[in-house]
Amino acid sequence: MESIGLLFKVFWAPGEAMFQASKKPGSAFVAIIFLMIVGMVTSVVVFTYLDMGEMTQRMIDRMPQLQNMSPEQRQQMLANANGPLAHTFALIGAAITPWFATTFLTLIFFGLFTLVGRDAGFKTFFVITAFALLPLLLTNVARILTVLIVPSSSIMPDEMGSISPAIFVDRTTASKTLFTLLSQFDVVTIWILSLLTIGYRFATTKTVSVVARVGCVFGIWLVWVALRVALSSFLPF
Repeated sequence: MESIGLLFKVFWAPGEAMFQASKKPGSAFVAIIFLMIVGMVTSVVVFTYLDMGEMTQRMIDRMPQLQNMSPEQRQQMLANANGPLAHTFALIGAAITPWFATTFLTLIFFGLFTLVGRDAGFKTFFVITAFALLPLLLTNVARILTVLIVPSSSIMPDEMGSISPAIFVDRTTASKTLFTLLSQFDVVTIWILSLLTIGYRFATTKTVSVVARVGCVFGIWLVWVALRVALSSFLPF
């Protein structure tokens, strides 16, 4: 029960929650399982209320590399979008994403802070990272609200759940590079990065200053933003 209480404590007392979580590495699984359940519920809602075939059609219309598809190929693609296999993959994706994201980020920052200065093991970094990802709950809530409130004809798959300046941009007139850049400055993403900065305080040596932690965490993110923007011209979304 105490681990469950920590899940919500992150939202109003992040420093205290991260400190307590760092002392209980096993609570990482509570956070990850919570995100799994929320993600799977969101997937069910999305597939229940949206015509994924219609959304796939809009995506095809935006992707020049798919304009040469034959009518048969296009029909098959649209049929698959609403098929049981798509539902299954969506649920599997929702289930494994929290595990993958937590492990991937932990590996990156564990390695980085090993060079900068750490005094905690991998398990401590893992639980801190898992709790820092809890704001993804808001992303899933935003997706559900989008599906329930916004007309389906106005929804694009890569915009669902976004809480960034990109939602105020008309992507039909704005450049893809600008849209991609703005979409990276998502409120939830910044929140997660801030929680990582706070949490890693309890896993690094006292010689690692706040500025150093901010630089490490946000520096990695800025590298990702630069890479994502640089590749925006070649990616379909």
